[in-house]
Amino acid sequence: MYHQTMRPAAMQILIPVRHPISAAGASASPGNVRAMDQFERLTAESAKSARIMAIAVHAYISGVPHRFKYRERIFDELAKNKDAVFWNGDQNLDWYKSARPSSALETE
Repeated sequence: MYHQTMRPAAMQILIPVRHPISAAGASASPGNVRAMDQFERLTAESAKSARIMAIAVHAYISGVPHRFKYRERIFDELAKNKDAVFWNGDQNLDWYKSARPSSALETE
């Protein structure tokens, strides 16, 4: 799966990411377990190369009051890890571009 980020002048760069945890899956109690299982796996894999954990959020699913606490628990747990960062699409793109040679970005 690829994450698309729009920039000025309609520039698109595709960044490879794993399948995101969906809002439905991450906003229920068992979703907390799945989200943390994914985080643990990606953390282990990040010893060899960088990993991005995408969490898809849909307001009609995870934005309802009875599900807030589950989503908050996920982010509270993730925030306890010193190696976790919370970035938006622009921040991900800036990091990705700085980590790759410019020639590689031109050929992708």
